[in-house]
Amino acid sequence: MIESKVKMTKIPKYALLLLLVWLCFNGISINSSHATQEFEENIYVLIFFGFPPGETLLVQNCRLEFKNIPNDNPPINTSLEAFNDAFISAEFGGMGYSMFLNAYYRSSIQIEKAYGYADEIAQEFLRAFNCANLQRIAKSHEIDEITNTIKIKQQFKYPSFVEQILLKYKPKIGFGKFIDDFLKKYVPGDETTGLTDLYYTLQKTYSGFSWNFVIGATVGKPLLAKETEYIIDLNELLNNSLPILASTHRSSIVIEVQKNRIRKIGNSFVTYTLTVKDIDPSGYDIVDTEDYYVRKYEDLTTPLNDVIVKVKVGKTISPPDYPWMAIAIGIIALIVVICVKEGKIKKRNIKRRENFL
Repeated sequence: MIESKVKMTKIPKYALLLLLVWLCFNGISINSSHATQEFEENIYVLIFFGFPPGETLLVQNCRLEFKNIPNDNPPINTSLEAFNDAFISAEFGGMGYSMFLNAYYRSSIQIEKAYGYADEIAQEFLRAFNCANLQRIAKSHEIDEITNTIKIKQQFKYPSFVEQILLKYKPKIGFGKFIDDFLKKYVPGDETTGLTDLYYTLQKTYSGFSWNFVIGATVGKPLLAKETEYIIDLNELLNNSLPILASTHRSSIVIEVQKNRIRKIGNSFVTYTLTVKDIDPSGYDIVDTEDYYVRKYEDLTTPLNDVIVKVKVGKTISPPDYPWMAIAIGIIALIVVICVKEGKIKKRNIKRRENFL
């Protein structure tokens, strides 16, 4: 794999950590869609603990997802063989001074052919966004033997911020009206605030192709020793002052709150917990999981003024538990006892021999 040495934008200090944690909870499916191709728009808010070195953060990740976008999609020529021979999907996006393209193929084709197809797809996307002939700075592949897929990854250098370029074909209906102000809040970002997602997905379906778009960002707020309750304001995360109104009944706002997370500090273990104290307005469904409190608003064709979440932070400290040390001490003590006994036996035997002689 080619190592990139291109200068990037000022990435938030904890962006990689927060993004990795976020990705642990949210996988991206690359399988062909079996669902109906009806437009769908969703807002996800994930609240969890982040543990950068020397600090504990309450992380708030807000993500807007649009599926099966009906209009204003990038003018990609999907009749090319590269989009039809074993093709599954392609992701095109970027942040800062770089763009990326990930192309997924069924592993029934040769790696060399998948690389060739991925090159064609990359040129199609770059042409559509008026940035052809960009310098490619990295190219590699991954094979997933479980899903039988090949992933071809490419990265390109761009001379300025890519965010505005990539919004050329952003959704304009429903939640799409939040995107411009959302971007203003998180770009260029600072030490604890910044974009985490900005990409399009072209998905092969049984009836043709489907366009999806995702934009997401993260805010990390340090936990304060004297504060136990925190307010999460959706309008604040969106940088929005308009009513929250979807353009389709296939819409939702999903709030996910991490129940607990353990951190090792010195020789002790600290368990941080989150409890949902209140969510306003009412009218949500409760669909909790083992690790998360989940509240879901659906069919948002009636506007909401805002969504306010109040959470309480708890902390318990557990003393160090070293069962292995207790076992080691026991073994050492046993060895000492045996050695002492053997020493006494040897001394008795020596005295007996001396008396006998």
